[in-house]
Amino acid sequence: MIFRTSLFLALLCTHLSLNAATLTWDGNISTGGLQDGTGNWDTTVTDRWYNAASVPPGYQAWNNANGDTAVFGVGSGAAGTVTLTTAITAGGLTFNTPGSGTYVLSGNTLTLAGTPIIAANAAVDIKSILAGTAGFTKNGTGNLTLSGADGNTLTGKITVSGGTLTTAKSVNVDAINDDIEVTTGGTFVWGANNQIDDAADVIISGGTITFGSRNETIGSYTQTSGGMSSNNNSGIIDIKGTLAISGGNTLTINSRGQWSAHTVDFTGYVGASSTTAVLVLGSDNASTVTRLSVGEGGLKLSGQILKLNRTANSTFKGSELLLGGNVTATGVNSITYNEAVTLGAAAVNQVNMGNATRTWTINGDDTSITTVELAIVGAGGLTKAGTGTLVLGGIDHNTYAGVTTVSAGRLTMKKSAGFNATGDILVNGGTLSWGNSDQIPDTATITVTSGPMFMLGRFNEVFANYVQTGGTGFASGSNNAGVVEITGTATLSGGGTLTVNSGGTMTINQLNATGFSGTLLNIGGNNTSRVTSLTIGPGGMTLSGQNITIAKGPDNNSATLGSELILKGTLTATGNNNFNLTSGSYGVAQINLGTGQRTFAINSGTTTTNLPMVGSGGVIKTGAGILQFNVASTYTGKTTVSGGSLTLAETGSIASSNWIQVDAGAVFNVGSLTSGFTYAPTSGTKIISGSGSITGDLHIGGVAQLRPGTTSDNLDISTAGDGIGTLSISGDLSFDADAPTTVAQLQILNASAADKITIGGDLKLTADTFLSVTFDDDYVPMKDHSWTLIDWAGLLDDTGFLLGTNNRTGRDLDNNEGNLNLPDLTEWGLLWDIGAINDGGSLVVTIVPEPSRALLLGLGFFWLGWRRRR
Repeated sequence: MIFRTSLFLALLCTHLSLNAATLTWDGNISTGGLQDGTGNWDTTVTDRWYNAASVPPGYQAWNNANGDTAVFGVGSGAAGTVTLTTAITAGGLTFNTPGSGTYVLSGNTLTLAGTPIIAANAAVDIKSILAGTAGFTKNGTGNLTLSGADGNTLTGKITVSGGTLTTAKSVNVDAINDDIEVTTGGTFVWGANNQIDDAADVIISGGTITFGSRNETIGSYTQTSGGMSSNNNSGIIDIKGTLAISGGNTLTINSRGQWSAHTVDFTGYVGASSTTAVLVLGSDNASTVTRLSVGEGGLKLSGQILKLNRTANSTFKGSELLLGGNVTATGVNSITYNEAVTLGAAAVNQVNMGNATRTWTINGDDTSITTVELAIVGAGGLTKAGTGTLVLGGIDHNTYAGVTTVSAGRLTMKKSAGFNATGDILVNGGTLSWGNSDQIPDTATITVTSGPMFMLGRFNEVFANYVQTGGTGFASGSNNAGVVEITGTATLSGGGTLTVNSGGTMTINQLNATGFSGTLLNIGGNNTSRVTSLTIGPGGMTLSGQNITIAKGPDNNSATLGSELILKGTLTATGNNNFNLTSGSYGVAQINLGTGQRTFAINSGTTTTNLPMVGSGGVIKTGAGILQFNVASTYTGKTTVSGGSLTLAETGSIASSNWIQVDAGAVFNVGSLTSGFTYAPTSGTKIISGSGSITGDLHIGGVAQLRPGTTSDNLDISTAGDGIGTLSISGDLSFDADAPTTVAQLQILNASAADKITIGGDLKLTADTFLSVTFDDDYVPMKDHSWTLIDWAGLLDDTGFLLGTNNRTGRDLDNNEGNLNLPDLTEWGLLWDIGAINDGGSLVVTIVPEPSRALLLGLGFFWLGWRRRR
């Protein structure tokens, strides 16, 4: 049954087609032959339509049922207006060249039936309403204009395959209600605003399209070949669906023009040359920004150039790509400008991401690169996704306010130096790389949670903060060999080692590594032009069980300069931390203290340096933990041990420090030194002071002095030991023979308080050992006041040491002081009495009166002696 019905319908259509005729319009029925001219078109007049194919040929009335084709234009007479006095149905229309003039169809509705073709070989204007459901095909070389005040109701696809189709109905009156395709040889021209149904699709597959300055809303625009010229598109075009260009001409939106589309798809487009752009936006209008707006469907690219013209004119508004969706790209793409002129004061040349964060998904391998050379603006952020590379370049600041997130692939910042490519950055899966120096604001924060690494590329950068919880960050392959400064805080709690590659200079105001595991820092040393360095600023450095490695130059290159950690703030540490030399023999590998006093707050555990500390600055050791020196340091400033222990390992030394102060409760541990700690500088003022403990053997020589006691001004070496205290030495104390000046200075404060040195081992005094005892300015000597100034548990070697005359006043002019310089008691009529000194003894001083005064007053006596300890 279905087969029979289908066969019947097919035979019926064939029958109707065979009955359709081609009828030619005769505009002047009073003149013999066919003439062009005006007249009425109806279905009753029998002498208007000539059928050359009838047998015999002759005139006939128009029959709407036949689907006939109407032919106008016989090259004789003047064409005119053909008025449809009744509704007409035709299977097609042909307009040939008339003798003169233009044919105009007006009046009643013209319905197109069958598979209609309008062949316009001359200019024709159809003002009548076009109806039907099958659309039509426009061919012929002439211009067909659809005009009038009433909208066409014709549906079905319109194809323009030859000549020109112009829509010129009244504004907001639809000339076309359905899709239209312009093929090779055809041209489609807008003659008025809003001529097409808002859902209609416009397809360009080889022909030409001209929007002019018109405004229009359409369903979609698809271009595979052909397209528009570069100078006739300055209107407002709203595409509800997709703008797709995979071939043909460049889409040129001339100055003042504004296009928008839900989706913009340029994939597959290949220009006439490698520099041919798929999109060009003008810029030279003083009232309106030329713009392409991309909706939620996003922008899709596969190897295209988008060019937004840049104007230097101070009044022109410029050009903009407005993103309301995301970007997806493969291949090599460029969103760029036409020329690098200085942008006019009122102009923009930008990609505007609006108020939301836009995702740029660049797929492909390392050769898949999308470059944006325009300013990127907006209130939202930018997310880089996909395995390819996004390059942010150009000569303008990017000012979008949101965070830049690198989730995959690579984001390269390559603007001209000094122009910001991003703001705050989050790396959570991709690589962040530099293509030039100074790419981010000095106030920016970079956060790394995962991802391969940074690629500094030997460029310079300044930013505020760095946070690393995962990822590799400044890894060894990051080529961090430029000049990088972090003005705020670098916080590393996870992820990879922060590396300064050879030749690099990195400065971090404050570094916090709490919770980080493994090697925290690695500083290379293989550079011949400068010492590779990492500077920790006034904010200091916090460690909690990390390793820091610093390298010298390689063994095969003696010209290399090595590396250093420059410390300008406090080092705070818990757990066990190590500063290590990784490799190499040439150049330096050191901790540079600079010119200031650096605090090492070792609150627990042991922080060990296998690197020398250098500079004119000094060390302040605080906290209950241990700071251990495994190698000899050469810094020349003060060393203060105010808490815990400062320990010298077997090969450690701080002998170049000009002042070593060991505070009460603190320990200076030199017990691992096989021969003890020798402090024997040859020039300057060099002092060991304090009220703490020295573990191990101590050798004093050269110009060094011992000054037990507290200090009133920790920055003034002249006040060293000016307070009272006991300095304890667990091992031997020896004053070496090369000491040319006073080697120990002790002060008596009052009757019950004086400096004291306690020695757990042997005491060695030589002919060059000079001990000086002074009174506090407020002390008034009185008889029977007695003090133990030195106490030792071991043997005494006093070869060459002279106590001086016993029962002396202490006046230097008497030349009886020997190696023991005591205060002058002449003013008070009192004396010092000197006795013998022995093994395991103490130096005790007691004030007694002169003998004559003792006899006169009947009072006790004054004595000074070395009393053997029981």
